[in-house]
Amino acid sequence: MTTSTVGATRPYRALDRCPVCGSPPGASVFTAARVPVLCNELFATAAEAAAAPTGSIDLVVCPTCGLLWNAAFDESAIAYSPAYENSLHFSPRFRHFATGLAADLVRRHGLTGATVVEIGSGKGDFLGLLCEAGAARGVGYDPSYDGHAPERPGLSFVPALFPEHEIPDADFLCARHVFEHLCAPARVLRSVRAAVPTGRRLSLYLEVPDGAYLLRETALWDVIYEHPLHFTAPAMTRLFTDAGFSVSRVDTSFGGQYLSVEGSTDEARPQQLHHTATEPAALAEDFSSRAEAVRSRWSDRLGHLARDGATVVLWGAGSKGVSFLATVPAAASVAAVVDVNPRKHGRFLPVSARRVVGPEQLRAVQPDAVILLNPIYDGEVRAMLAQVGSGAAVLTDPAP
Repeated sequence: MTTSTVGATRPYRALDRCPVCGSPPGASVFTAARVPVLCNELFATAAEAAAAPTGSIDLVVCPTCGLLWNAAFDESAIAYSPAYENSLHFSPRFRHFATGLAADLVRRHGLTGATVVEIGSGKGDFLGLLCEAGAARGVGYDPSYDGHAPERPGLSFVPALFPEHEIPDADFLCARHVFEHLCAPARVLRSVRAAVPTGRRLSLYLEVPDGAYLLRETALWDVIYEHPLHFTAPAMTRLFTDAGFSVSRVDTSFGGQYLSVEGSTDEARPQQLHHTATEPAALAEDFSSRAEAVRSRWSDRLGHLARDGATVVLWGAGSKGVSFLATVPAAASVAAVVDVNPRKHGRFLPVSARRVVGPEQLRAVQPDAVILLNPIYDGEVRAMLAQVGSGAAVLTDPAP
């Protein structure tokens, strides 16, 4: 689950047309300056982290298909490498979700004994789960692959971009949290469809962050530079059907935060799935003011805690945490950043240059409060705090 892993990086060009349907943009939804270019690239030293590249965001909405995209995105600024670390599989809560999803996909798509291919396979966690659930062979493509993967017969990895014009012999193709990184998703999916030999059936599963959730919940910390696109259900449906794939299922998962679309090369289309751009456009109208209110509430809360002499830590060194630390000035008072992923421990976050520690190190920090930006992990975080003997209060987004 990672990175821009399809197609070559191109010189800078403004995204002045919708990358899904080609329509001109509607209203500007949100702007931001000096945000980290790669939230999930960690650094060996604080100095390197503080000097991490930054970019601008001008989030616009497509009035035709409901896609949100960053019109200020510069594709040439993005360079993924093994230093990119965004695996969530060290979280019990996420592992439970991913294991269930893999088993469900194998069952519904009849993948027992089949060959599956994953675009943006990261460190191979999800591909390994698909094989554990019954797939006989799994092939992953990802330029950030570092040689560490689950040990299982039948698994193989290619540390390179996915060859969109030469589809490997497979029964199932999945891409989880990849297409939001692409500047030309329509071209990519059309190329994939054209490369499938006539008469061969290929099933697809694409999963992305849900742009409607972002708008509805004012998920400010999910507006990050490395995601130039934010898909909604009508945009994803349009992407599939315009490329020539049939759509069989559109769904949300993980507390409504993820959007998925499934389909295949079958010529017979199922009943038309009705999605319009009305809801995304309506939700986008006051997003900027709501986002500023969220930032202001956090600034006020952190200011009060600092004046009271409280020790505050942030849980989660992923994109939400990086975005929060880089854009809320009062977050400078945060004493530590905690993450369950051991591959992040001892490394430094971009722009804020905060060092990442493991949960066990909270015994020394003794926090009074823990900031949790994704409430889906609430139970897990409280359990881990209890394990280290911490009675810290868990703080989620302050109510308006």
